[in-house]
Amino acid sequence: MPQPNKPFYNGQIRYGYQVSLESGLQDGVITDHDRKLILEYVEERKVTKGLSVARINKIVSHLVGWRRFLRVPFSDASIGDIYSAVNALKEGKSLKGKPFSQNTVHDYIRVLKPFLHWLNEEGHNELNITKIRKIQSPPVDRDTKCPDDLLTVKEVEQLLEASKDLRNRAIIGVLYESGCRIGELGRLQWKDVIFDEYGTKLYLTDNKTKKRRYSRLTLAASYLAAWRVEYPGSPSGENLVFISQQRTRLEYNAFLRILQRTGKAAGIPKNVHPHILRSSRITHMVSQNYQESVIKQSMWGNLKTDMFETYVKLGEGDIDAEYLEKAGVVMKKDTADELKARPCPNCHTTNAPTFDHCYKCGWALSPEAIARTSDLKEQIENLDAYQMLEAMRDRPELFDSFLKNFDQLLLERLKMMGIRKADAGHVW
Repeated sequence: MPQPNKPFYNGQIRYGYQVSLESGLQDGVITDHDRKLILEYVEERKVTKGLSVARINKIVSHLVGWRRFLRVPFSDASIGDIYSAVNALKEGKSLKGKPFSQNTVHDYIRVLKPFLHWLNEEGHNELNITKIRKIQSPPVDRDTKCPDDLLTVKEVEQLLEASKDLRNRAIIGVLYESGCRIGELGRLQWKDVIFDEYGTKLYLTDNKTKKRRYSRLTLAASYLAAWRVEYPGSPSGENLVFISQQRTRLEYNAFLRILQRTGKAAGIPKNVHPHILRSSRITHMVSQNYQESVIKQSMWGNLKTDMFETYVKLGEGDIDAEYLEKAGVVMKKDTADELKARPCPNCHTTNAPTFDHCYKCGWALSPEAIARTSDLKEQIENLDAYQMLEAMRDRPELFDSFLKNFDQLLLERLKMMGIRKADAGHVW
């Protein structure tokens, strides 16, 4: 089985910080002394700050990048050199020829300042720390998405319907309903999944904060249950929930391909990627009047998070509906557009919104399935076994319908005869 501790992102291996340092040295961007200082700094930060591999990679990449704008090695830089480098970054362009975004400049300065402070502490440079502290980074731009970028509830349903693979449908369903980050889904183990009478309890671990948070699944519970049945191995303990056909760990790029291909199959013109499902889910929960405290606790595990405004992207329609309702002009609908689980009236199992039949007992759930079952009952009700076989031989579509609805038809017939399913378990 796959190793849970294997790096999730390909870049953590293929483009690790050692690669960044060697490339910078070969390209003449940094000196060998720069390389040694950066390496010493990040090795210390790994121990003293407990930084993740991804964060270390980012720090090294940014520090190597700074030397494109800093005219002298780090150990020789004056405060004037630093000021010039900061201004050059703000006015400069990336290697792709595009101006740096406000958030990129923010990140670069946030990485540079503690490094310069460390250089001073270690005696590698005599920069004025007071002046370094005064260097301002631009504020984080939290409005990088607009409402039209997000998926609608209908588009999420289209994604689920377009996915015919049990694993992929479970991935999309869990990713959306839990609002988890893709890394959290990639690390999810079966011991973190508990099925109960209401659906599924999910326990997710944030790789940054190491906090464990709880999420309840109802819509996606049956998708996950179906995948558990088909799981190529033992769905228990520390085994990863989502793995490849070769029983190896799914990496970020694999998840991305699944979403992009399913989005294309569903005819969705938007950029379908893992994080858009999280943003869409949080916005949908706000529109559907979930309590803000519940959203924060389930999505971040922190009632004091300041990330709420970054994710919520209400459109004009949401604002109009609320204002007009308060003014008594137009009453808002009782229920916002949302995906709803389908409870089975026979066995009371919670089913996914795209399921036509109960995944446990086979009972018809959707209006279309109910109509098909009713029609089939009328067609075969007065036929004996021989006539039924003859009819299904001559009409293949009748045979297909019979197979899809067999459990329900048999169960109804047993009930009419006063026989319980528990007493006739050998026929299932």
